[in-house]
Amino acid sequence: MRKVLIVVILFLSLFGNIIQGSSVEATGKQFRDVPNNHSNKEEIDYLVGQNIIRGYPDGRFKPGNAVTNGQAAMMVARALKLNFNGRPNPNFSDVFSTTSGFKEIAALVDEGIIPKADRFNPGLPITRESMARILVNAFKLDGVNHVNFIDVPTSYWAYSYITKLAANDITTGYLDGTFRPKNTVTRGHFAAFMARALNPAYQPAKRVTRGVSFDMNVGQVEKIESARLVNKEVEGHITKLTYETFKYGYYVHLYYYFEYGQLSFIVYDFLPYIISYDTYYEMEALHNVIHWEAAEEFGEDYFFHSNNYSKLITSWDKNYYVTLLSVHDDNFYTTAQLLYAPNRYRMQQSIPEIEQSLDGVSGAISGSLTQLRHYSDESN
Repeated sequence: MRKVLIVVILFLSLFGNIIQGSSVEATGKQFRDVPNNHSNKEEIDYLVGQNIIRGYPDGRFKPGNAVTNGQAAMMVARALKLNFNGRPNPNFSDVFSTTSGFKEIAALVDEGIIPKADRFNPGLPITRESMARILVNAFKLDGVNHVNFIDVPTSYWAYSYITKLAANDITTGYLDGTFRPKNTVTRGHFAAFMARALNPAYQPAKRVTRGVSFDMNVGQVEKIESARLVNKEVEGHITKLTYETFKYGYYVHLYYYFEYGQLSFIVYDFLPYIISYDTYYEMEALHNVIHWEAAEEFGEDYFFHSNNYSKLITSWDKNYYVTLLSVHDDNFYTTAQLLYAPNRYRMQQSIPEIEQSLDGVSGAISGSLTQLRHYSDESN
């Protein structure tokens, strides 16, 4: 495992606090069509307790039904606790004073949350792109999400709303990299999005790559990973899974590292079977090719370092994880690896502080401190 752990060690910096989600308000409301094992039950119960959503007279919530534009407006207005008095008529051609949700729609238009237009279509199902707009405007969400959804180009009208929704961990999109902006939203899913906007405790686990998140254990990764497993190693409290797959057009080995059963690092090895010692210029060319692809995935670099003879390192600082591209030689052969780590390993401490933090870590990792010291001499 030493080859990959040398790169892993560059990330290790015990920095950052673990933010615990706030407590969830319990409610005694029980819908007969929302059993305890329903995927959105906790969010639905939370919003009922906040008097934001309500069920039907027959005791059902109908979580699989599409939520309409009018219903979405009513839920958002209740969440914001808006004052409905004295609001001007929104002047939609299809919204009247007798329309269900008229006062909520009027208030949201007056607040600039819903844009003025000829029609509002209150009875039509809300789309994911319209949901993104109303939530971003309602909760004044901001931020940048560097993971671009493949079906939402930067020129698309809803691009900024959708990316801000993702940047605030309200949506993660689908496993295939899409957002599907034209899809409609069910009542259950809208409850989930609303709860996430109101309370971070309901925000989903953050997917890093291939649908995997750092809250997963060995069994969960083995279940979700579709590539061919070629090796499973256990060394003390460290478990390593090795898969064969492709990344950026390269055949790679994909390593998942677990400490005490919890996923700690993800590594793509671009030269798994190549044992060669390349010149700096050859390493630079390889780094530049992989970097070009990685920049498409992660956005603008956070950090770059080169010693101009044996090492090139680029890192990206994401919302909830950090990534490092390393192309270097270790006096025996050239390695090219892309490593993902939780954001608590951001490179914001000095190398001596990192070494001190690592005191007591497993021998396999702490044995790589020689590489860290060498890096410290060049970068401090």
